[in-house]
Amino acid sequence: MDLEAISEQVSAHLLQVGQSSLKVLAALVAAVLILVVGLYVSRLVGSYAKKILNKISFDEKTSKLGINELCVRFGLGKSPTYIISFVLAWAVIFTPSCWRPKCSTWISSAICSRNFWNLSPRCLCRC
Repeated sequence: MDLEAISEQVSAHLLQVGQSSLKVLAALVAAVLILVVGLYVSRLVGSYAKKILNKISFDEKTSKLGINELCVRFGLGKSPTYIISFVLAWAVIFTPSCWRPKCSTWISSAICSRNFWNLSPRCLCRC
């Protein structure tokens, strides 16, 4: 074999590796961007729920019923307002994971495997 044929084969393989690496890198950047936006939205929803519940003095009303004391005794949190805003923020984070995306790349196929989705809570999923 001559050097030119070997050079063409090597360059074709390197081009293919570069293209597939670029696809994986683009998918990873998109995943990180989606995570950051999702975390921001979940914080926004949690803080907005907390503001609304504080505005209607939800803690004072539940305190009269003795619910605040039960929450503290069971170790659920400071107040029902805190608990509700915490649950809403995490629900916003976990809701998209229940959509069961189609796995097209080898990285996402490991994440989207059936074993992973079986561990997700059924109460959040509309499965």
